Amino acid sequence: METIGQEIERGIINKYDHSLSEINEQEVYISKFSDITAQFIKQNCEALFRKKIVCKSKIVFAVLVIQTDKGLRCFFGTNYINYPMETCPGTRNTQGIKTYENCKKLCKQDFHAETCAIYLCTKNNFSAYGGRTYITGHPFCCPNCEGTIERHGIIYAKSFDSAYEKHFGKQ
Repeated sequence: METIGQEIERGIINKYDHSLSEINEQEVYISKFSDITAQFIKQNCEALFRKKIVCKSKIVFAVLVIQTDKGLRCFFGTNYINYPMETCPGTRNTQGIKTYENCKKLCKQDFHAETCAIYLCTKNNFSAYGGRTYITGHPFCCPNCEGTIERHGIIYAKSFDSAYEKHFGKQ
């Protein structure tokens, strides 16, 4: 069975199945960055990803906002999984801190929410450069997501669930 990511690459997802393919075609514009709220992110992500299997540990939603010639455009992402589990198979390291190795290995998670939004942006031939990422459902962006954010030239990340706020690159 193919993962969602593999189906996207082959272009076979039915857009009427509320898949990532449908999200690719949905255009959501906002007038200003202050319009972004946790509720705005949750409502859009829940509608767009409602038929996806969600993580049993944490449901994280993200929006990447970029400037286009039409205004500020939003790309949404979530940490959906491709293989359902009854409970989270997360593992803990020697210090007892939860790690996420099993997310990919057992649950076949293609993306974290932030990287899902970035993927959809670039898949639609937009640049994430200069964009801003907002998340809800998790208190911070993990180091891998921060690296992806920085590599794509995104200048800012914020969590609505904590005081996490980070600026990247040149302002």
